[in-house]
Formats: sequence, structure tokens, C-alpha cells
Amino acid sequence: MKARSTPYALKPWAMIAYFTLLALTALAFLGWTQPGLRIVDVEVLVPGFYAHTSNLLLSCTLVLVFGLIKLLYGASLWESAAFGGVVIACNFSYELFLTLFNTRDVTDAYFGTLGLVVALGFVALLKRRGLRPTKLSADGAAVADQS
Repeated sequence: MKARSTPYALKPWAMIAYFTLLALTALAFLGWTQPGLRIVDVEVLVPGFYAHTSNLLLSCTLVLVFGLIKLLYGASLWESAAFGGVVIACNFSYELFLTLFNTRDVTDAYFGTLGLVVALGFVALLKRRGLRPTKLSADGAAVADQS
């Protein structure tokens, strides 16, 4: 089975920024799971950050990964926004109506919304400035356009 090539590739700065943002979410996740690894300044600036960060990180990471994959295959930003809407709807439904392994805490859902806004903003920046078209080589593999 032949792999499908993408019509777009990330510009170098966009790739660095994307993986930096993913690394920051991973660092925040470590602070959430391991209190000894928390960045104290974040907790001072945003009291209770690590108590509600799971929803922020999950929403942000899901939309970042989904959004990048869709952009590389030429999809519109609306698809990422629609996916984000589903993520937020699930987030609020879980926080407000399901108490399975959870206590009702609407602040968690608000943090999830913040993660969505950050991720969608970044995906929109990638769509506007961070993509370059690719051209297909003779064997169907994508080759970055250098122009």
C-alpha cells in the first residue's frame, strides 16, 4: 500500500514552534503528575493552575495534533474548529453531568476551553504563515517546494 503524500509541509520555524508548544504541554503535564517538577512561577501567576491543568493539556494537545494533520492534508481551519467544538462539548458534559471518576468542577472545563483557544490560535497561525506547498516527485512522494 502506497503512503499518501501531503500537499503541504511545515516551514522550519513552524515545526520548531509546534514541537516547542508540545514540549511545554509535556512539561506542564509532568508538573501536574509530579509535584516536585512544578514550575513555581506558573502557580504564583495562575493560582490553582496545576489543579485544573489536565483538561487544558488534553484539549490543547488533541486540537494541536488533529489540526496539524488536517492542515498538512489541505483541510480548512473549520474542520479543526469543529473538532475543537466536539472536544469542548465533551469536556463540559463530563465536568457538569458525569461524576464517574470525577467531581463536578466547571473550572476544569474552562481550563479546557483555554487550551482549545491556544491550540486553535496556533493552528490558525500555522495555516496563515507556517505552511509551504509541496510538489510530488515521479514516485508520488512529496518534495518540499523550495521557491
